Amino acid sequence: MALHMYADSPERGANRKRLGIAIGGAVAAVALVYGIGVGYFSSHFVPGATVGGVNASWLSAEQLAALVDQEVPSYSTRVVGFGADFTISAPDVALTVDSTSYANEALALYDARLWPFDAMARRAVNPELGVSFDEGLLDECVAQEVAAFNETAEPPTNATATYDTEQGAFVIVPDALGTQLDTAAVQQAVSQSLLELRGATALTNDQLLQPTITKDDEQLQEATAYANQAISNPIVITRDGSEVATADKDLLSDWVSVDSDDTGTHMVVSRGNIGNWVGENLGGLSGSDEVHDWQLDNAALATDLTAQVLEANGGTVEAPVNLTQTRPEESEGARERGRHIDVNLTTQYARLYDENGNVLWRSYIVSGNTAMGHGTPTGEFEINSMETGVVLSGLNDGVVLEEGEEPKPEDYYNSYVNYWMCFIGNDYGLHDATWRWDSEFGGDTYTYNGSHGCINLPYEQAEQLFNLVHVGDKVVVHW
Repeated sequence: MALHMYADSPERGANRKRLGIAIGGAVAAVALVYGIGVGYFSSHFVPGATVGGVNASWLSAEQLAALVDQEVPSYSTRVVGFGADFTISAPDVALTVDSTSYANEALALYDARLWPFDAMARRAVNPELGVSFDEGLLDECVAQEVAAFNETAEPPTNATATYDTEQGAFVIVPDALGTQLDTAAVQQAVSQSLLELRGATALTNDQLLQPTITKDDEQLQEATAYANQAISNPIVITRDGSEVATADKDLLSDWVSVDSDDTGTHMVVSRGNIGNWVGENLGGLSGSDEVHDWQLDNAALATDLTAQVLEANGGTVEAPVNLTQTRPEESEGARERGRHIDVNLTTQYARLYDENGNVLWRSYIVSGNTAMGHGTPTGEFEINSMETGVVLSGLNDGVVLEEGEEPKPEDYYNSYVNYWMCFIGNDYGLHDATWRWDSEFGGDTYTYNGSHGCINLPYEQAEQLFNLVHVGDKVVVHW
C-alpha cells in the first residue's frame, strides 16, 4: 500500500485566514452590541417588557413613571370568574402610586445582563413598591359585590354520609365546590392586583367558598363507621322475655343518620322515628284481660331503643308495659252459665255475658243498703220489664206509721231514672243513679249509703246495658 502525503497550497491557507478574521469580527460585533445593550438596558426596559400590564418597551424609569402618573387616575381592575364580573377603580379605594419608586423597582426586577433573553421572552413584572390604597374601602367594595353575587350563586356542598340501600351501608358523599365566593379570599386577590396595578383579576377555585367538611374529615369518617356498626347489630324487642319484634339493618337505617352541628359530625339516632315506628307497629302489646288493662309505654320504649342504638352493639330491649286498670275477679262459674247478668254483691261489680261466656258489658255498682236492712235479694231472676224515664217511689228510711195511719206525700222518696230494667216484680231492678258521684260506685258504699235494694249504675253504663239486654235475660244476684 502506498502512503500519499499532501501539503497545503498557498490559496487554501489564505482562505482559512480570511474565515478566522470574519468570525472574529462577528464575535466582536456581537460583543459590542451586547455591551451596548447592557449599558442601555441598565436604565431602560427591554423590548417586550410589560410592567403591571403596561407596555414599557424601550422606556426609561422616568418615562414609565410619567406614564403611570398619567394612567393611575383612570386605573381599574376587572374582577371576573364563575359568573361574577365587577370592577374596582382607583377612586373606589383611594389608590395612589409613588410612580418613581414603582418604576425604579420595576426596572430593578430586570437584569441588564440578561437583556437578550428577557427581550425574546417578553417577560412581564409586577412591582408593588409605591402602590397604596385604603384597605377599608376595598373591603367594603368587595364585600358588597360578593354579597350581591352570592345571593344567586350555588353554595358549596359539605361531604355527608347517606345510607345506600344497594350497599346496605352508610357511604360518604364527597364535598363539592359551588360558585359562591369567599369574600376574604376575593379581597386578597383584588388587593394583590391593585398592588401590581394589574387590569384584570381572574378568580380561581382559591376564591370560592370552601366546604367546611370534606370527604377526608376524620370526624365524618369515624361517625360513618360508627353508624355502620350500629345498623349491623340487630336489636331484639321482647315482652316478658319473648321476642315480639327485631330492629334489623333496614329498620335501623331509618333510625340512624350522620349529621353535623356546631360540635362536629356525629352519628344521630332519631327518637322521633323510633317513636313513630313503635306507635305504628307495637300497638298489640297494649291490651286487657277481664281483670287487667295494660298499656305499652311508647315513650319509655322509644327512649330505651334510642339508648340501645347509640350503644351500636345490638342487644335486647324489654318493652315496658304499665298496668293501667284492674277490675274485680270474675264470679266463679260465671262463664259457664250462658247469657246472663252476673251481679256480685261482694265485689260490687256486674257483668253481662253472652251465650259463649264472653263479657259484653261490665260496671261497678251500688247495691242495697245493708245497714238499713235494704239488702238486695239474691237468687236467679229474669228481666221482666224495661222502661225509660221512670220515677221510682217508696217510703223514706225512718218513716214509722201508726196502725191504720196513711203515709203523707213527704213520707215518700221519688227518684227519676232514665233506664229501668226490673228483675223482681216492679220493685227491684238495675237503673242509673245520677245523684251519685262516680267515686261512690264499688267499694263498701252499699254498707252505709246503699240503695233501697235496686242495683245502682253510673249513667253511661246503665245506658249501655239498656241497649244490650232484653226482657227474659237471666239475672244472677249473689254474694
